[in-house]
Amino acid sequence: MRAGFLGNSPEEKISELIEKHYGFSPYKEQIKAGKALAKGKIVNQHTGEGKTISILIGALLLLNEGRKVYIVTANDYLSRRDYDDSKKLYEELGLSSVSFSEGTGGSEYAYKNADVIYATGHTLIFDYLRGIKANYDAVIIDEIDYILVECANHDFSVSTGDSKVKMPKDLFDTCLRLSEIFTFAEKTASTKVEDLLFDYNKQYDYVVDSVQNQISITTRGYEALEKMFGEETDNLLLIDILHAVLTVKHFYKKDRDYIIENGKLVIIDSASGRKSPNSSNELLIQTAIEEIEGLPLTDKDLLHNTCSYTVFFTLFKEMSGISGTTSYVPYDFIEIYGKETIKIKDHYKSRRQEFFEEYKTSDERLKRVKELVSAYKDPVLIITDSDKKSQDLYKALEDIDKRLLILDNNDLEDEEGILSEIKHEETVLISSKIVGRGTDIQVLNDWDELIVILPERMHSERAERRLNGSKSIRCSENRPRRRQSAAGSFFRSMPE
Repeated sequence: MRAGFLGNSPEEKISELIEKHYGFSPYKEQIKAGKALAKGKIVNQHTGEGKTISILIGALLLLNEGRKVYIVTANDYLSRRDYDDSKKLYEELGLSSVSFSEGTGGSEYAYKNADVIYATGHTLIFDYLRGIKANYDAVIIDEIDYILVECANHDFSVSTGDSKVKMPKDLFDTCLRLSEIFTFAEKTASTKVEDLLFDYNKQYDYVVDSVQNQISITTRGYEALEKMFGEETDNLLLIDILHAVLTVKHFYKKDRDYIIENGKLVIIDSASGRKSPNSSNELLIQTAIEEIEGLPLTDKDLLHNTCSYTVFFTLFKEMSGISGTTSYVPYDFIEIYGKETIKIKDHYKSRRQEFFEEYKTSDERLKRVKELVSAYKDPVLIITDSDKKSQDLYKALEDIDKRLLILDNNDLEDEEGILSEIKHEETVLISSKIVGRGTDIQVLNDWDELIVILPERMHSERAERRLNGSKSIRCSENRPRRRQSAAGSFFRSMPE
């Protein structure tokens, strides 16, 4: 790789290149962010402020030092888009770039010879686990708080092909029948366990802890098992399978935690809401889902090569990243990665407005959502926390006199086309939280706005901030949280 190709004035040369290929000059805040990325910093730059250009500037500065650069994106759509937008610029400089998709990954040849690699974290980590050899030099991570904080506990694994186990269908059949007749009590945050423990153990077969998401079989439950199975109750596999079946029954939901695609189970990533076909849950949990859904029980791999994002990204000699919400988790980056968060001042004055409304019932909330959708000519985006809720809301709004679209895991192949349609007036897009990371939505005219409606609370303040638009209206049955300092909107309402 040819170092120093930007000459004696790298910033001027970069500005000229971006002006030529993108039609505008980067502004000083983008240059500042790019320089920080090239120095291995974590950058907080609000969405709508041009993070894509900041990443490009950081990559060019690293390439100018003779480094190989990986640009990690939140999904394939974003990876392909950024690669397509930048490849001619790299070619002019005599540099080679490549984009890897999650479905196929990359070859060792491409890893070795490309100067710039665009890929998702999923793709890179699975290629690593498959034994692909690569030079892990410098990496810039887009949406870095999502990948390194929200997904920190995600373990990714690839089967070694050395050993498989056939799951005992008869035991799963038995435990499924038990789950239909066993009684249970639900423990909530307000339940005083010490006062009710005796009643639980004597009156119910198991306890559902909705706070810790745990299942506990009670004394009565074990006595019932002993009467039915005698010494077989000592079979720990029976107890483990029953525990798995009960856990799935109460804590796993179709179209939220998993979907059925072509007769096979596909796990949904809890953070992004997107399909994660190469991921799997614990063996018994996954088989319990198959049993409950009436799917064939697949043989499970016992031996895997396993790695997490936290471990994988330590392979790189230099790591930096950017997001619009890194300032919400500054201590995670300091304590875990030893990196300080740099906040970049906004170039544009925010035009976002926010309204918070509280409703006591789902019917009242749905009525208000219909009123809001009908009230605006501007494009409307409604975001739910699962595919199932998106589909239900789509049906509930079918009588609205507007163009109605839906984007969920069944439509991801046409994601770019669907997203391009929402820029038009009198258009409503209903989507699960898959639009929360790496989704670019621009309205058609400068005077239009994107109306974002969150009809329910998300799991965290940061998750909601990622979904904010220029004007977001939240119709919730829960009281709004006390607001913290202003964070950036996720969707743009003005050109950069």
